[in-house]
Amino acid sequence: MGKSQSTSRSEATFRVKFVNEKGIPVGSGSIIISENKVEFISKSKKQEYEWPLTTISRYGGDEKIFTFEVVDDKGDAAMYCFTSPKVDKMRTFLDRKIKDYRKKEEQNDVFK
Repeated sequence: MGKSQSTSRSEATFRVKFVNEKGIPVGSGSIIISENKVEFISKSKKQEYEWPLTTISRYGGDEKIFTFEVVDDKGDAAMYCFTSPKVDKMRTFLDRKIKDYRKKEEQNDVFK
């Protein structure tokens, strides 16, 4: 667990455990951070979630828990938490992807 695999420079895969609000692991799988979204795919492949970068309002973590908040079109928020020994790399990679995405969006707005 915790191994990060880079499938390309534009995305990275991290092995994680999905934890509930009490910090108890309830599943394991992979987080994939790409150019425009974050995905969670459970080890059994029975659970798959996808969050566009535009819906992620906050994110961060401590040494072992990576957390992000997603806000939908109605303004409803949900918090997702994962454990991984690669929290710093996940946070740094997501930060870079969100900055790159915002920069691209700003450039597209200039040309409209």
